[in-house]
Amino acid sequence: MSEIEELQGRITAALARIDQGLDRMTAPVGQSNAELEKSLADEKAANAKLTEELKLLRKAMAKLESQADAAQPPSNAVFEIELRKLTEVNAVLRKNNEALRKANSPDAELVHASLHNELKALRAARAADRAELDAVLAQLKTMIEESA
Repeated sequence: MSEIEELQGRITAALARIDQGLDRMTAPVGQSNAELEKSLADEKAANAKLTEELKLLRKAMAKLESQADAAQPPSNAVFEIELRKLTEVNAVLRKNNEALRKANSPDAELVHASLHNELKALRAARAADRAELDAVLAQLKTMIEESA
């Protein structure tokens, strides 16, 4: 169980860092594209790290599930809502990026809108990951309580 607690602590710390990064990244419209792109690259790196930690947690969860009796999984309603939001935001992102590619010009407002929507997509992905983690943690808690 200490491995799961360690993973949970690492994920919580990563989410806190992402929150801080997102707070710093809310830039005014006048911010340069280079600064926005750097912020976006930083966010992508943090998201990649969180994804790796999520994979580790999923592996630990799979190991626990194989050892546990059949337990009722918690409601995945929150996860499904976040996943739907993620799908919608990604659709907008694809549309904006396509418009940006078609325009193929240094239109600052279009680039800014594209970067802004990509940040929204990353935030939605993070919220979906968080909802999934909450569901996994709730299931772990149930399994621990049953085994105690």
